[in-house]
Amino acid sequence: VSGNIIDNVPKVGIQVANCPDCGVVIDGNTITNANTANDADRGAIAIYPNSNDIIVKNNILTGNNNGFVVRDKAGSLSSDVIVRNNKIFSNTGFGAKNLATSGTLDAQNNYWAHPKGPFHSSNNPDGQGDSVSDNIDFGPWYLNSARTNLSSDQTGSRFTPQGNTVKFDSDDANSGTKGKAS
Repeated sequence: VSGNIIDNVPKVGIQVANCPDCGVVIDGNTITNANTANDADRGAIAIYPNSNDIIVKNNILTGNNNGFVVRDKAGSLSSDVIVRNNKIFSNTGFGAKNLATSGTLDAQNNYWAHPKGPFHSSNNPDGQGDSVSDNIDFGPWYLNSARTNLSSDQTGSRFTPQGNTVKFDSDDANSGTKGKAS
């Protein structure tokens, strides 16, 4: 799912639901004013727990009620759901929100529109970018919108290993993908 401009939608801009082994890459989209209905578990991009093999990269998520959301549905968040190299800023609610019953969202290497990164009340209370919920590994983050400089302070991140190591190579457009979205 790539190259779309999505604006002013009452629910989600892009959603992946009930998709085991889906091999979806959400890349290069600009989503603004999504979730104008202000639903707590919807946003610019939303996935259901138990969907896996999803890479969300190089998107601009701004002006939404929630940027990226793992929906409040039964199930666990898979460790191969990766949210990297996105610009997530000026969203009301949360920039990234994980409502799954278990699992940690890998949201490292994103730009949160402030060098101090996203705000989290205990893991990054000095952050001045969009808020992030619990169970999100958000550090390091990009210090600039060109996404060329990463923060060196990783004390704001929260990481709980979930089985196998997942590698992400931002220089390889096909990294970690298999199959195609339909």
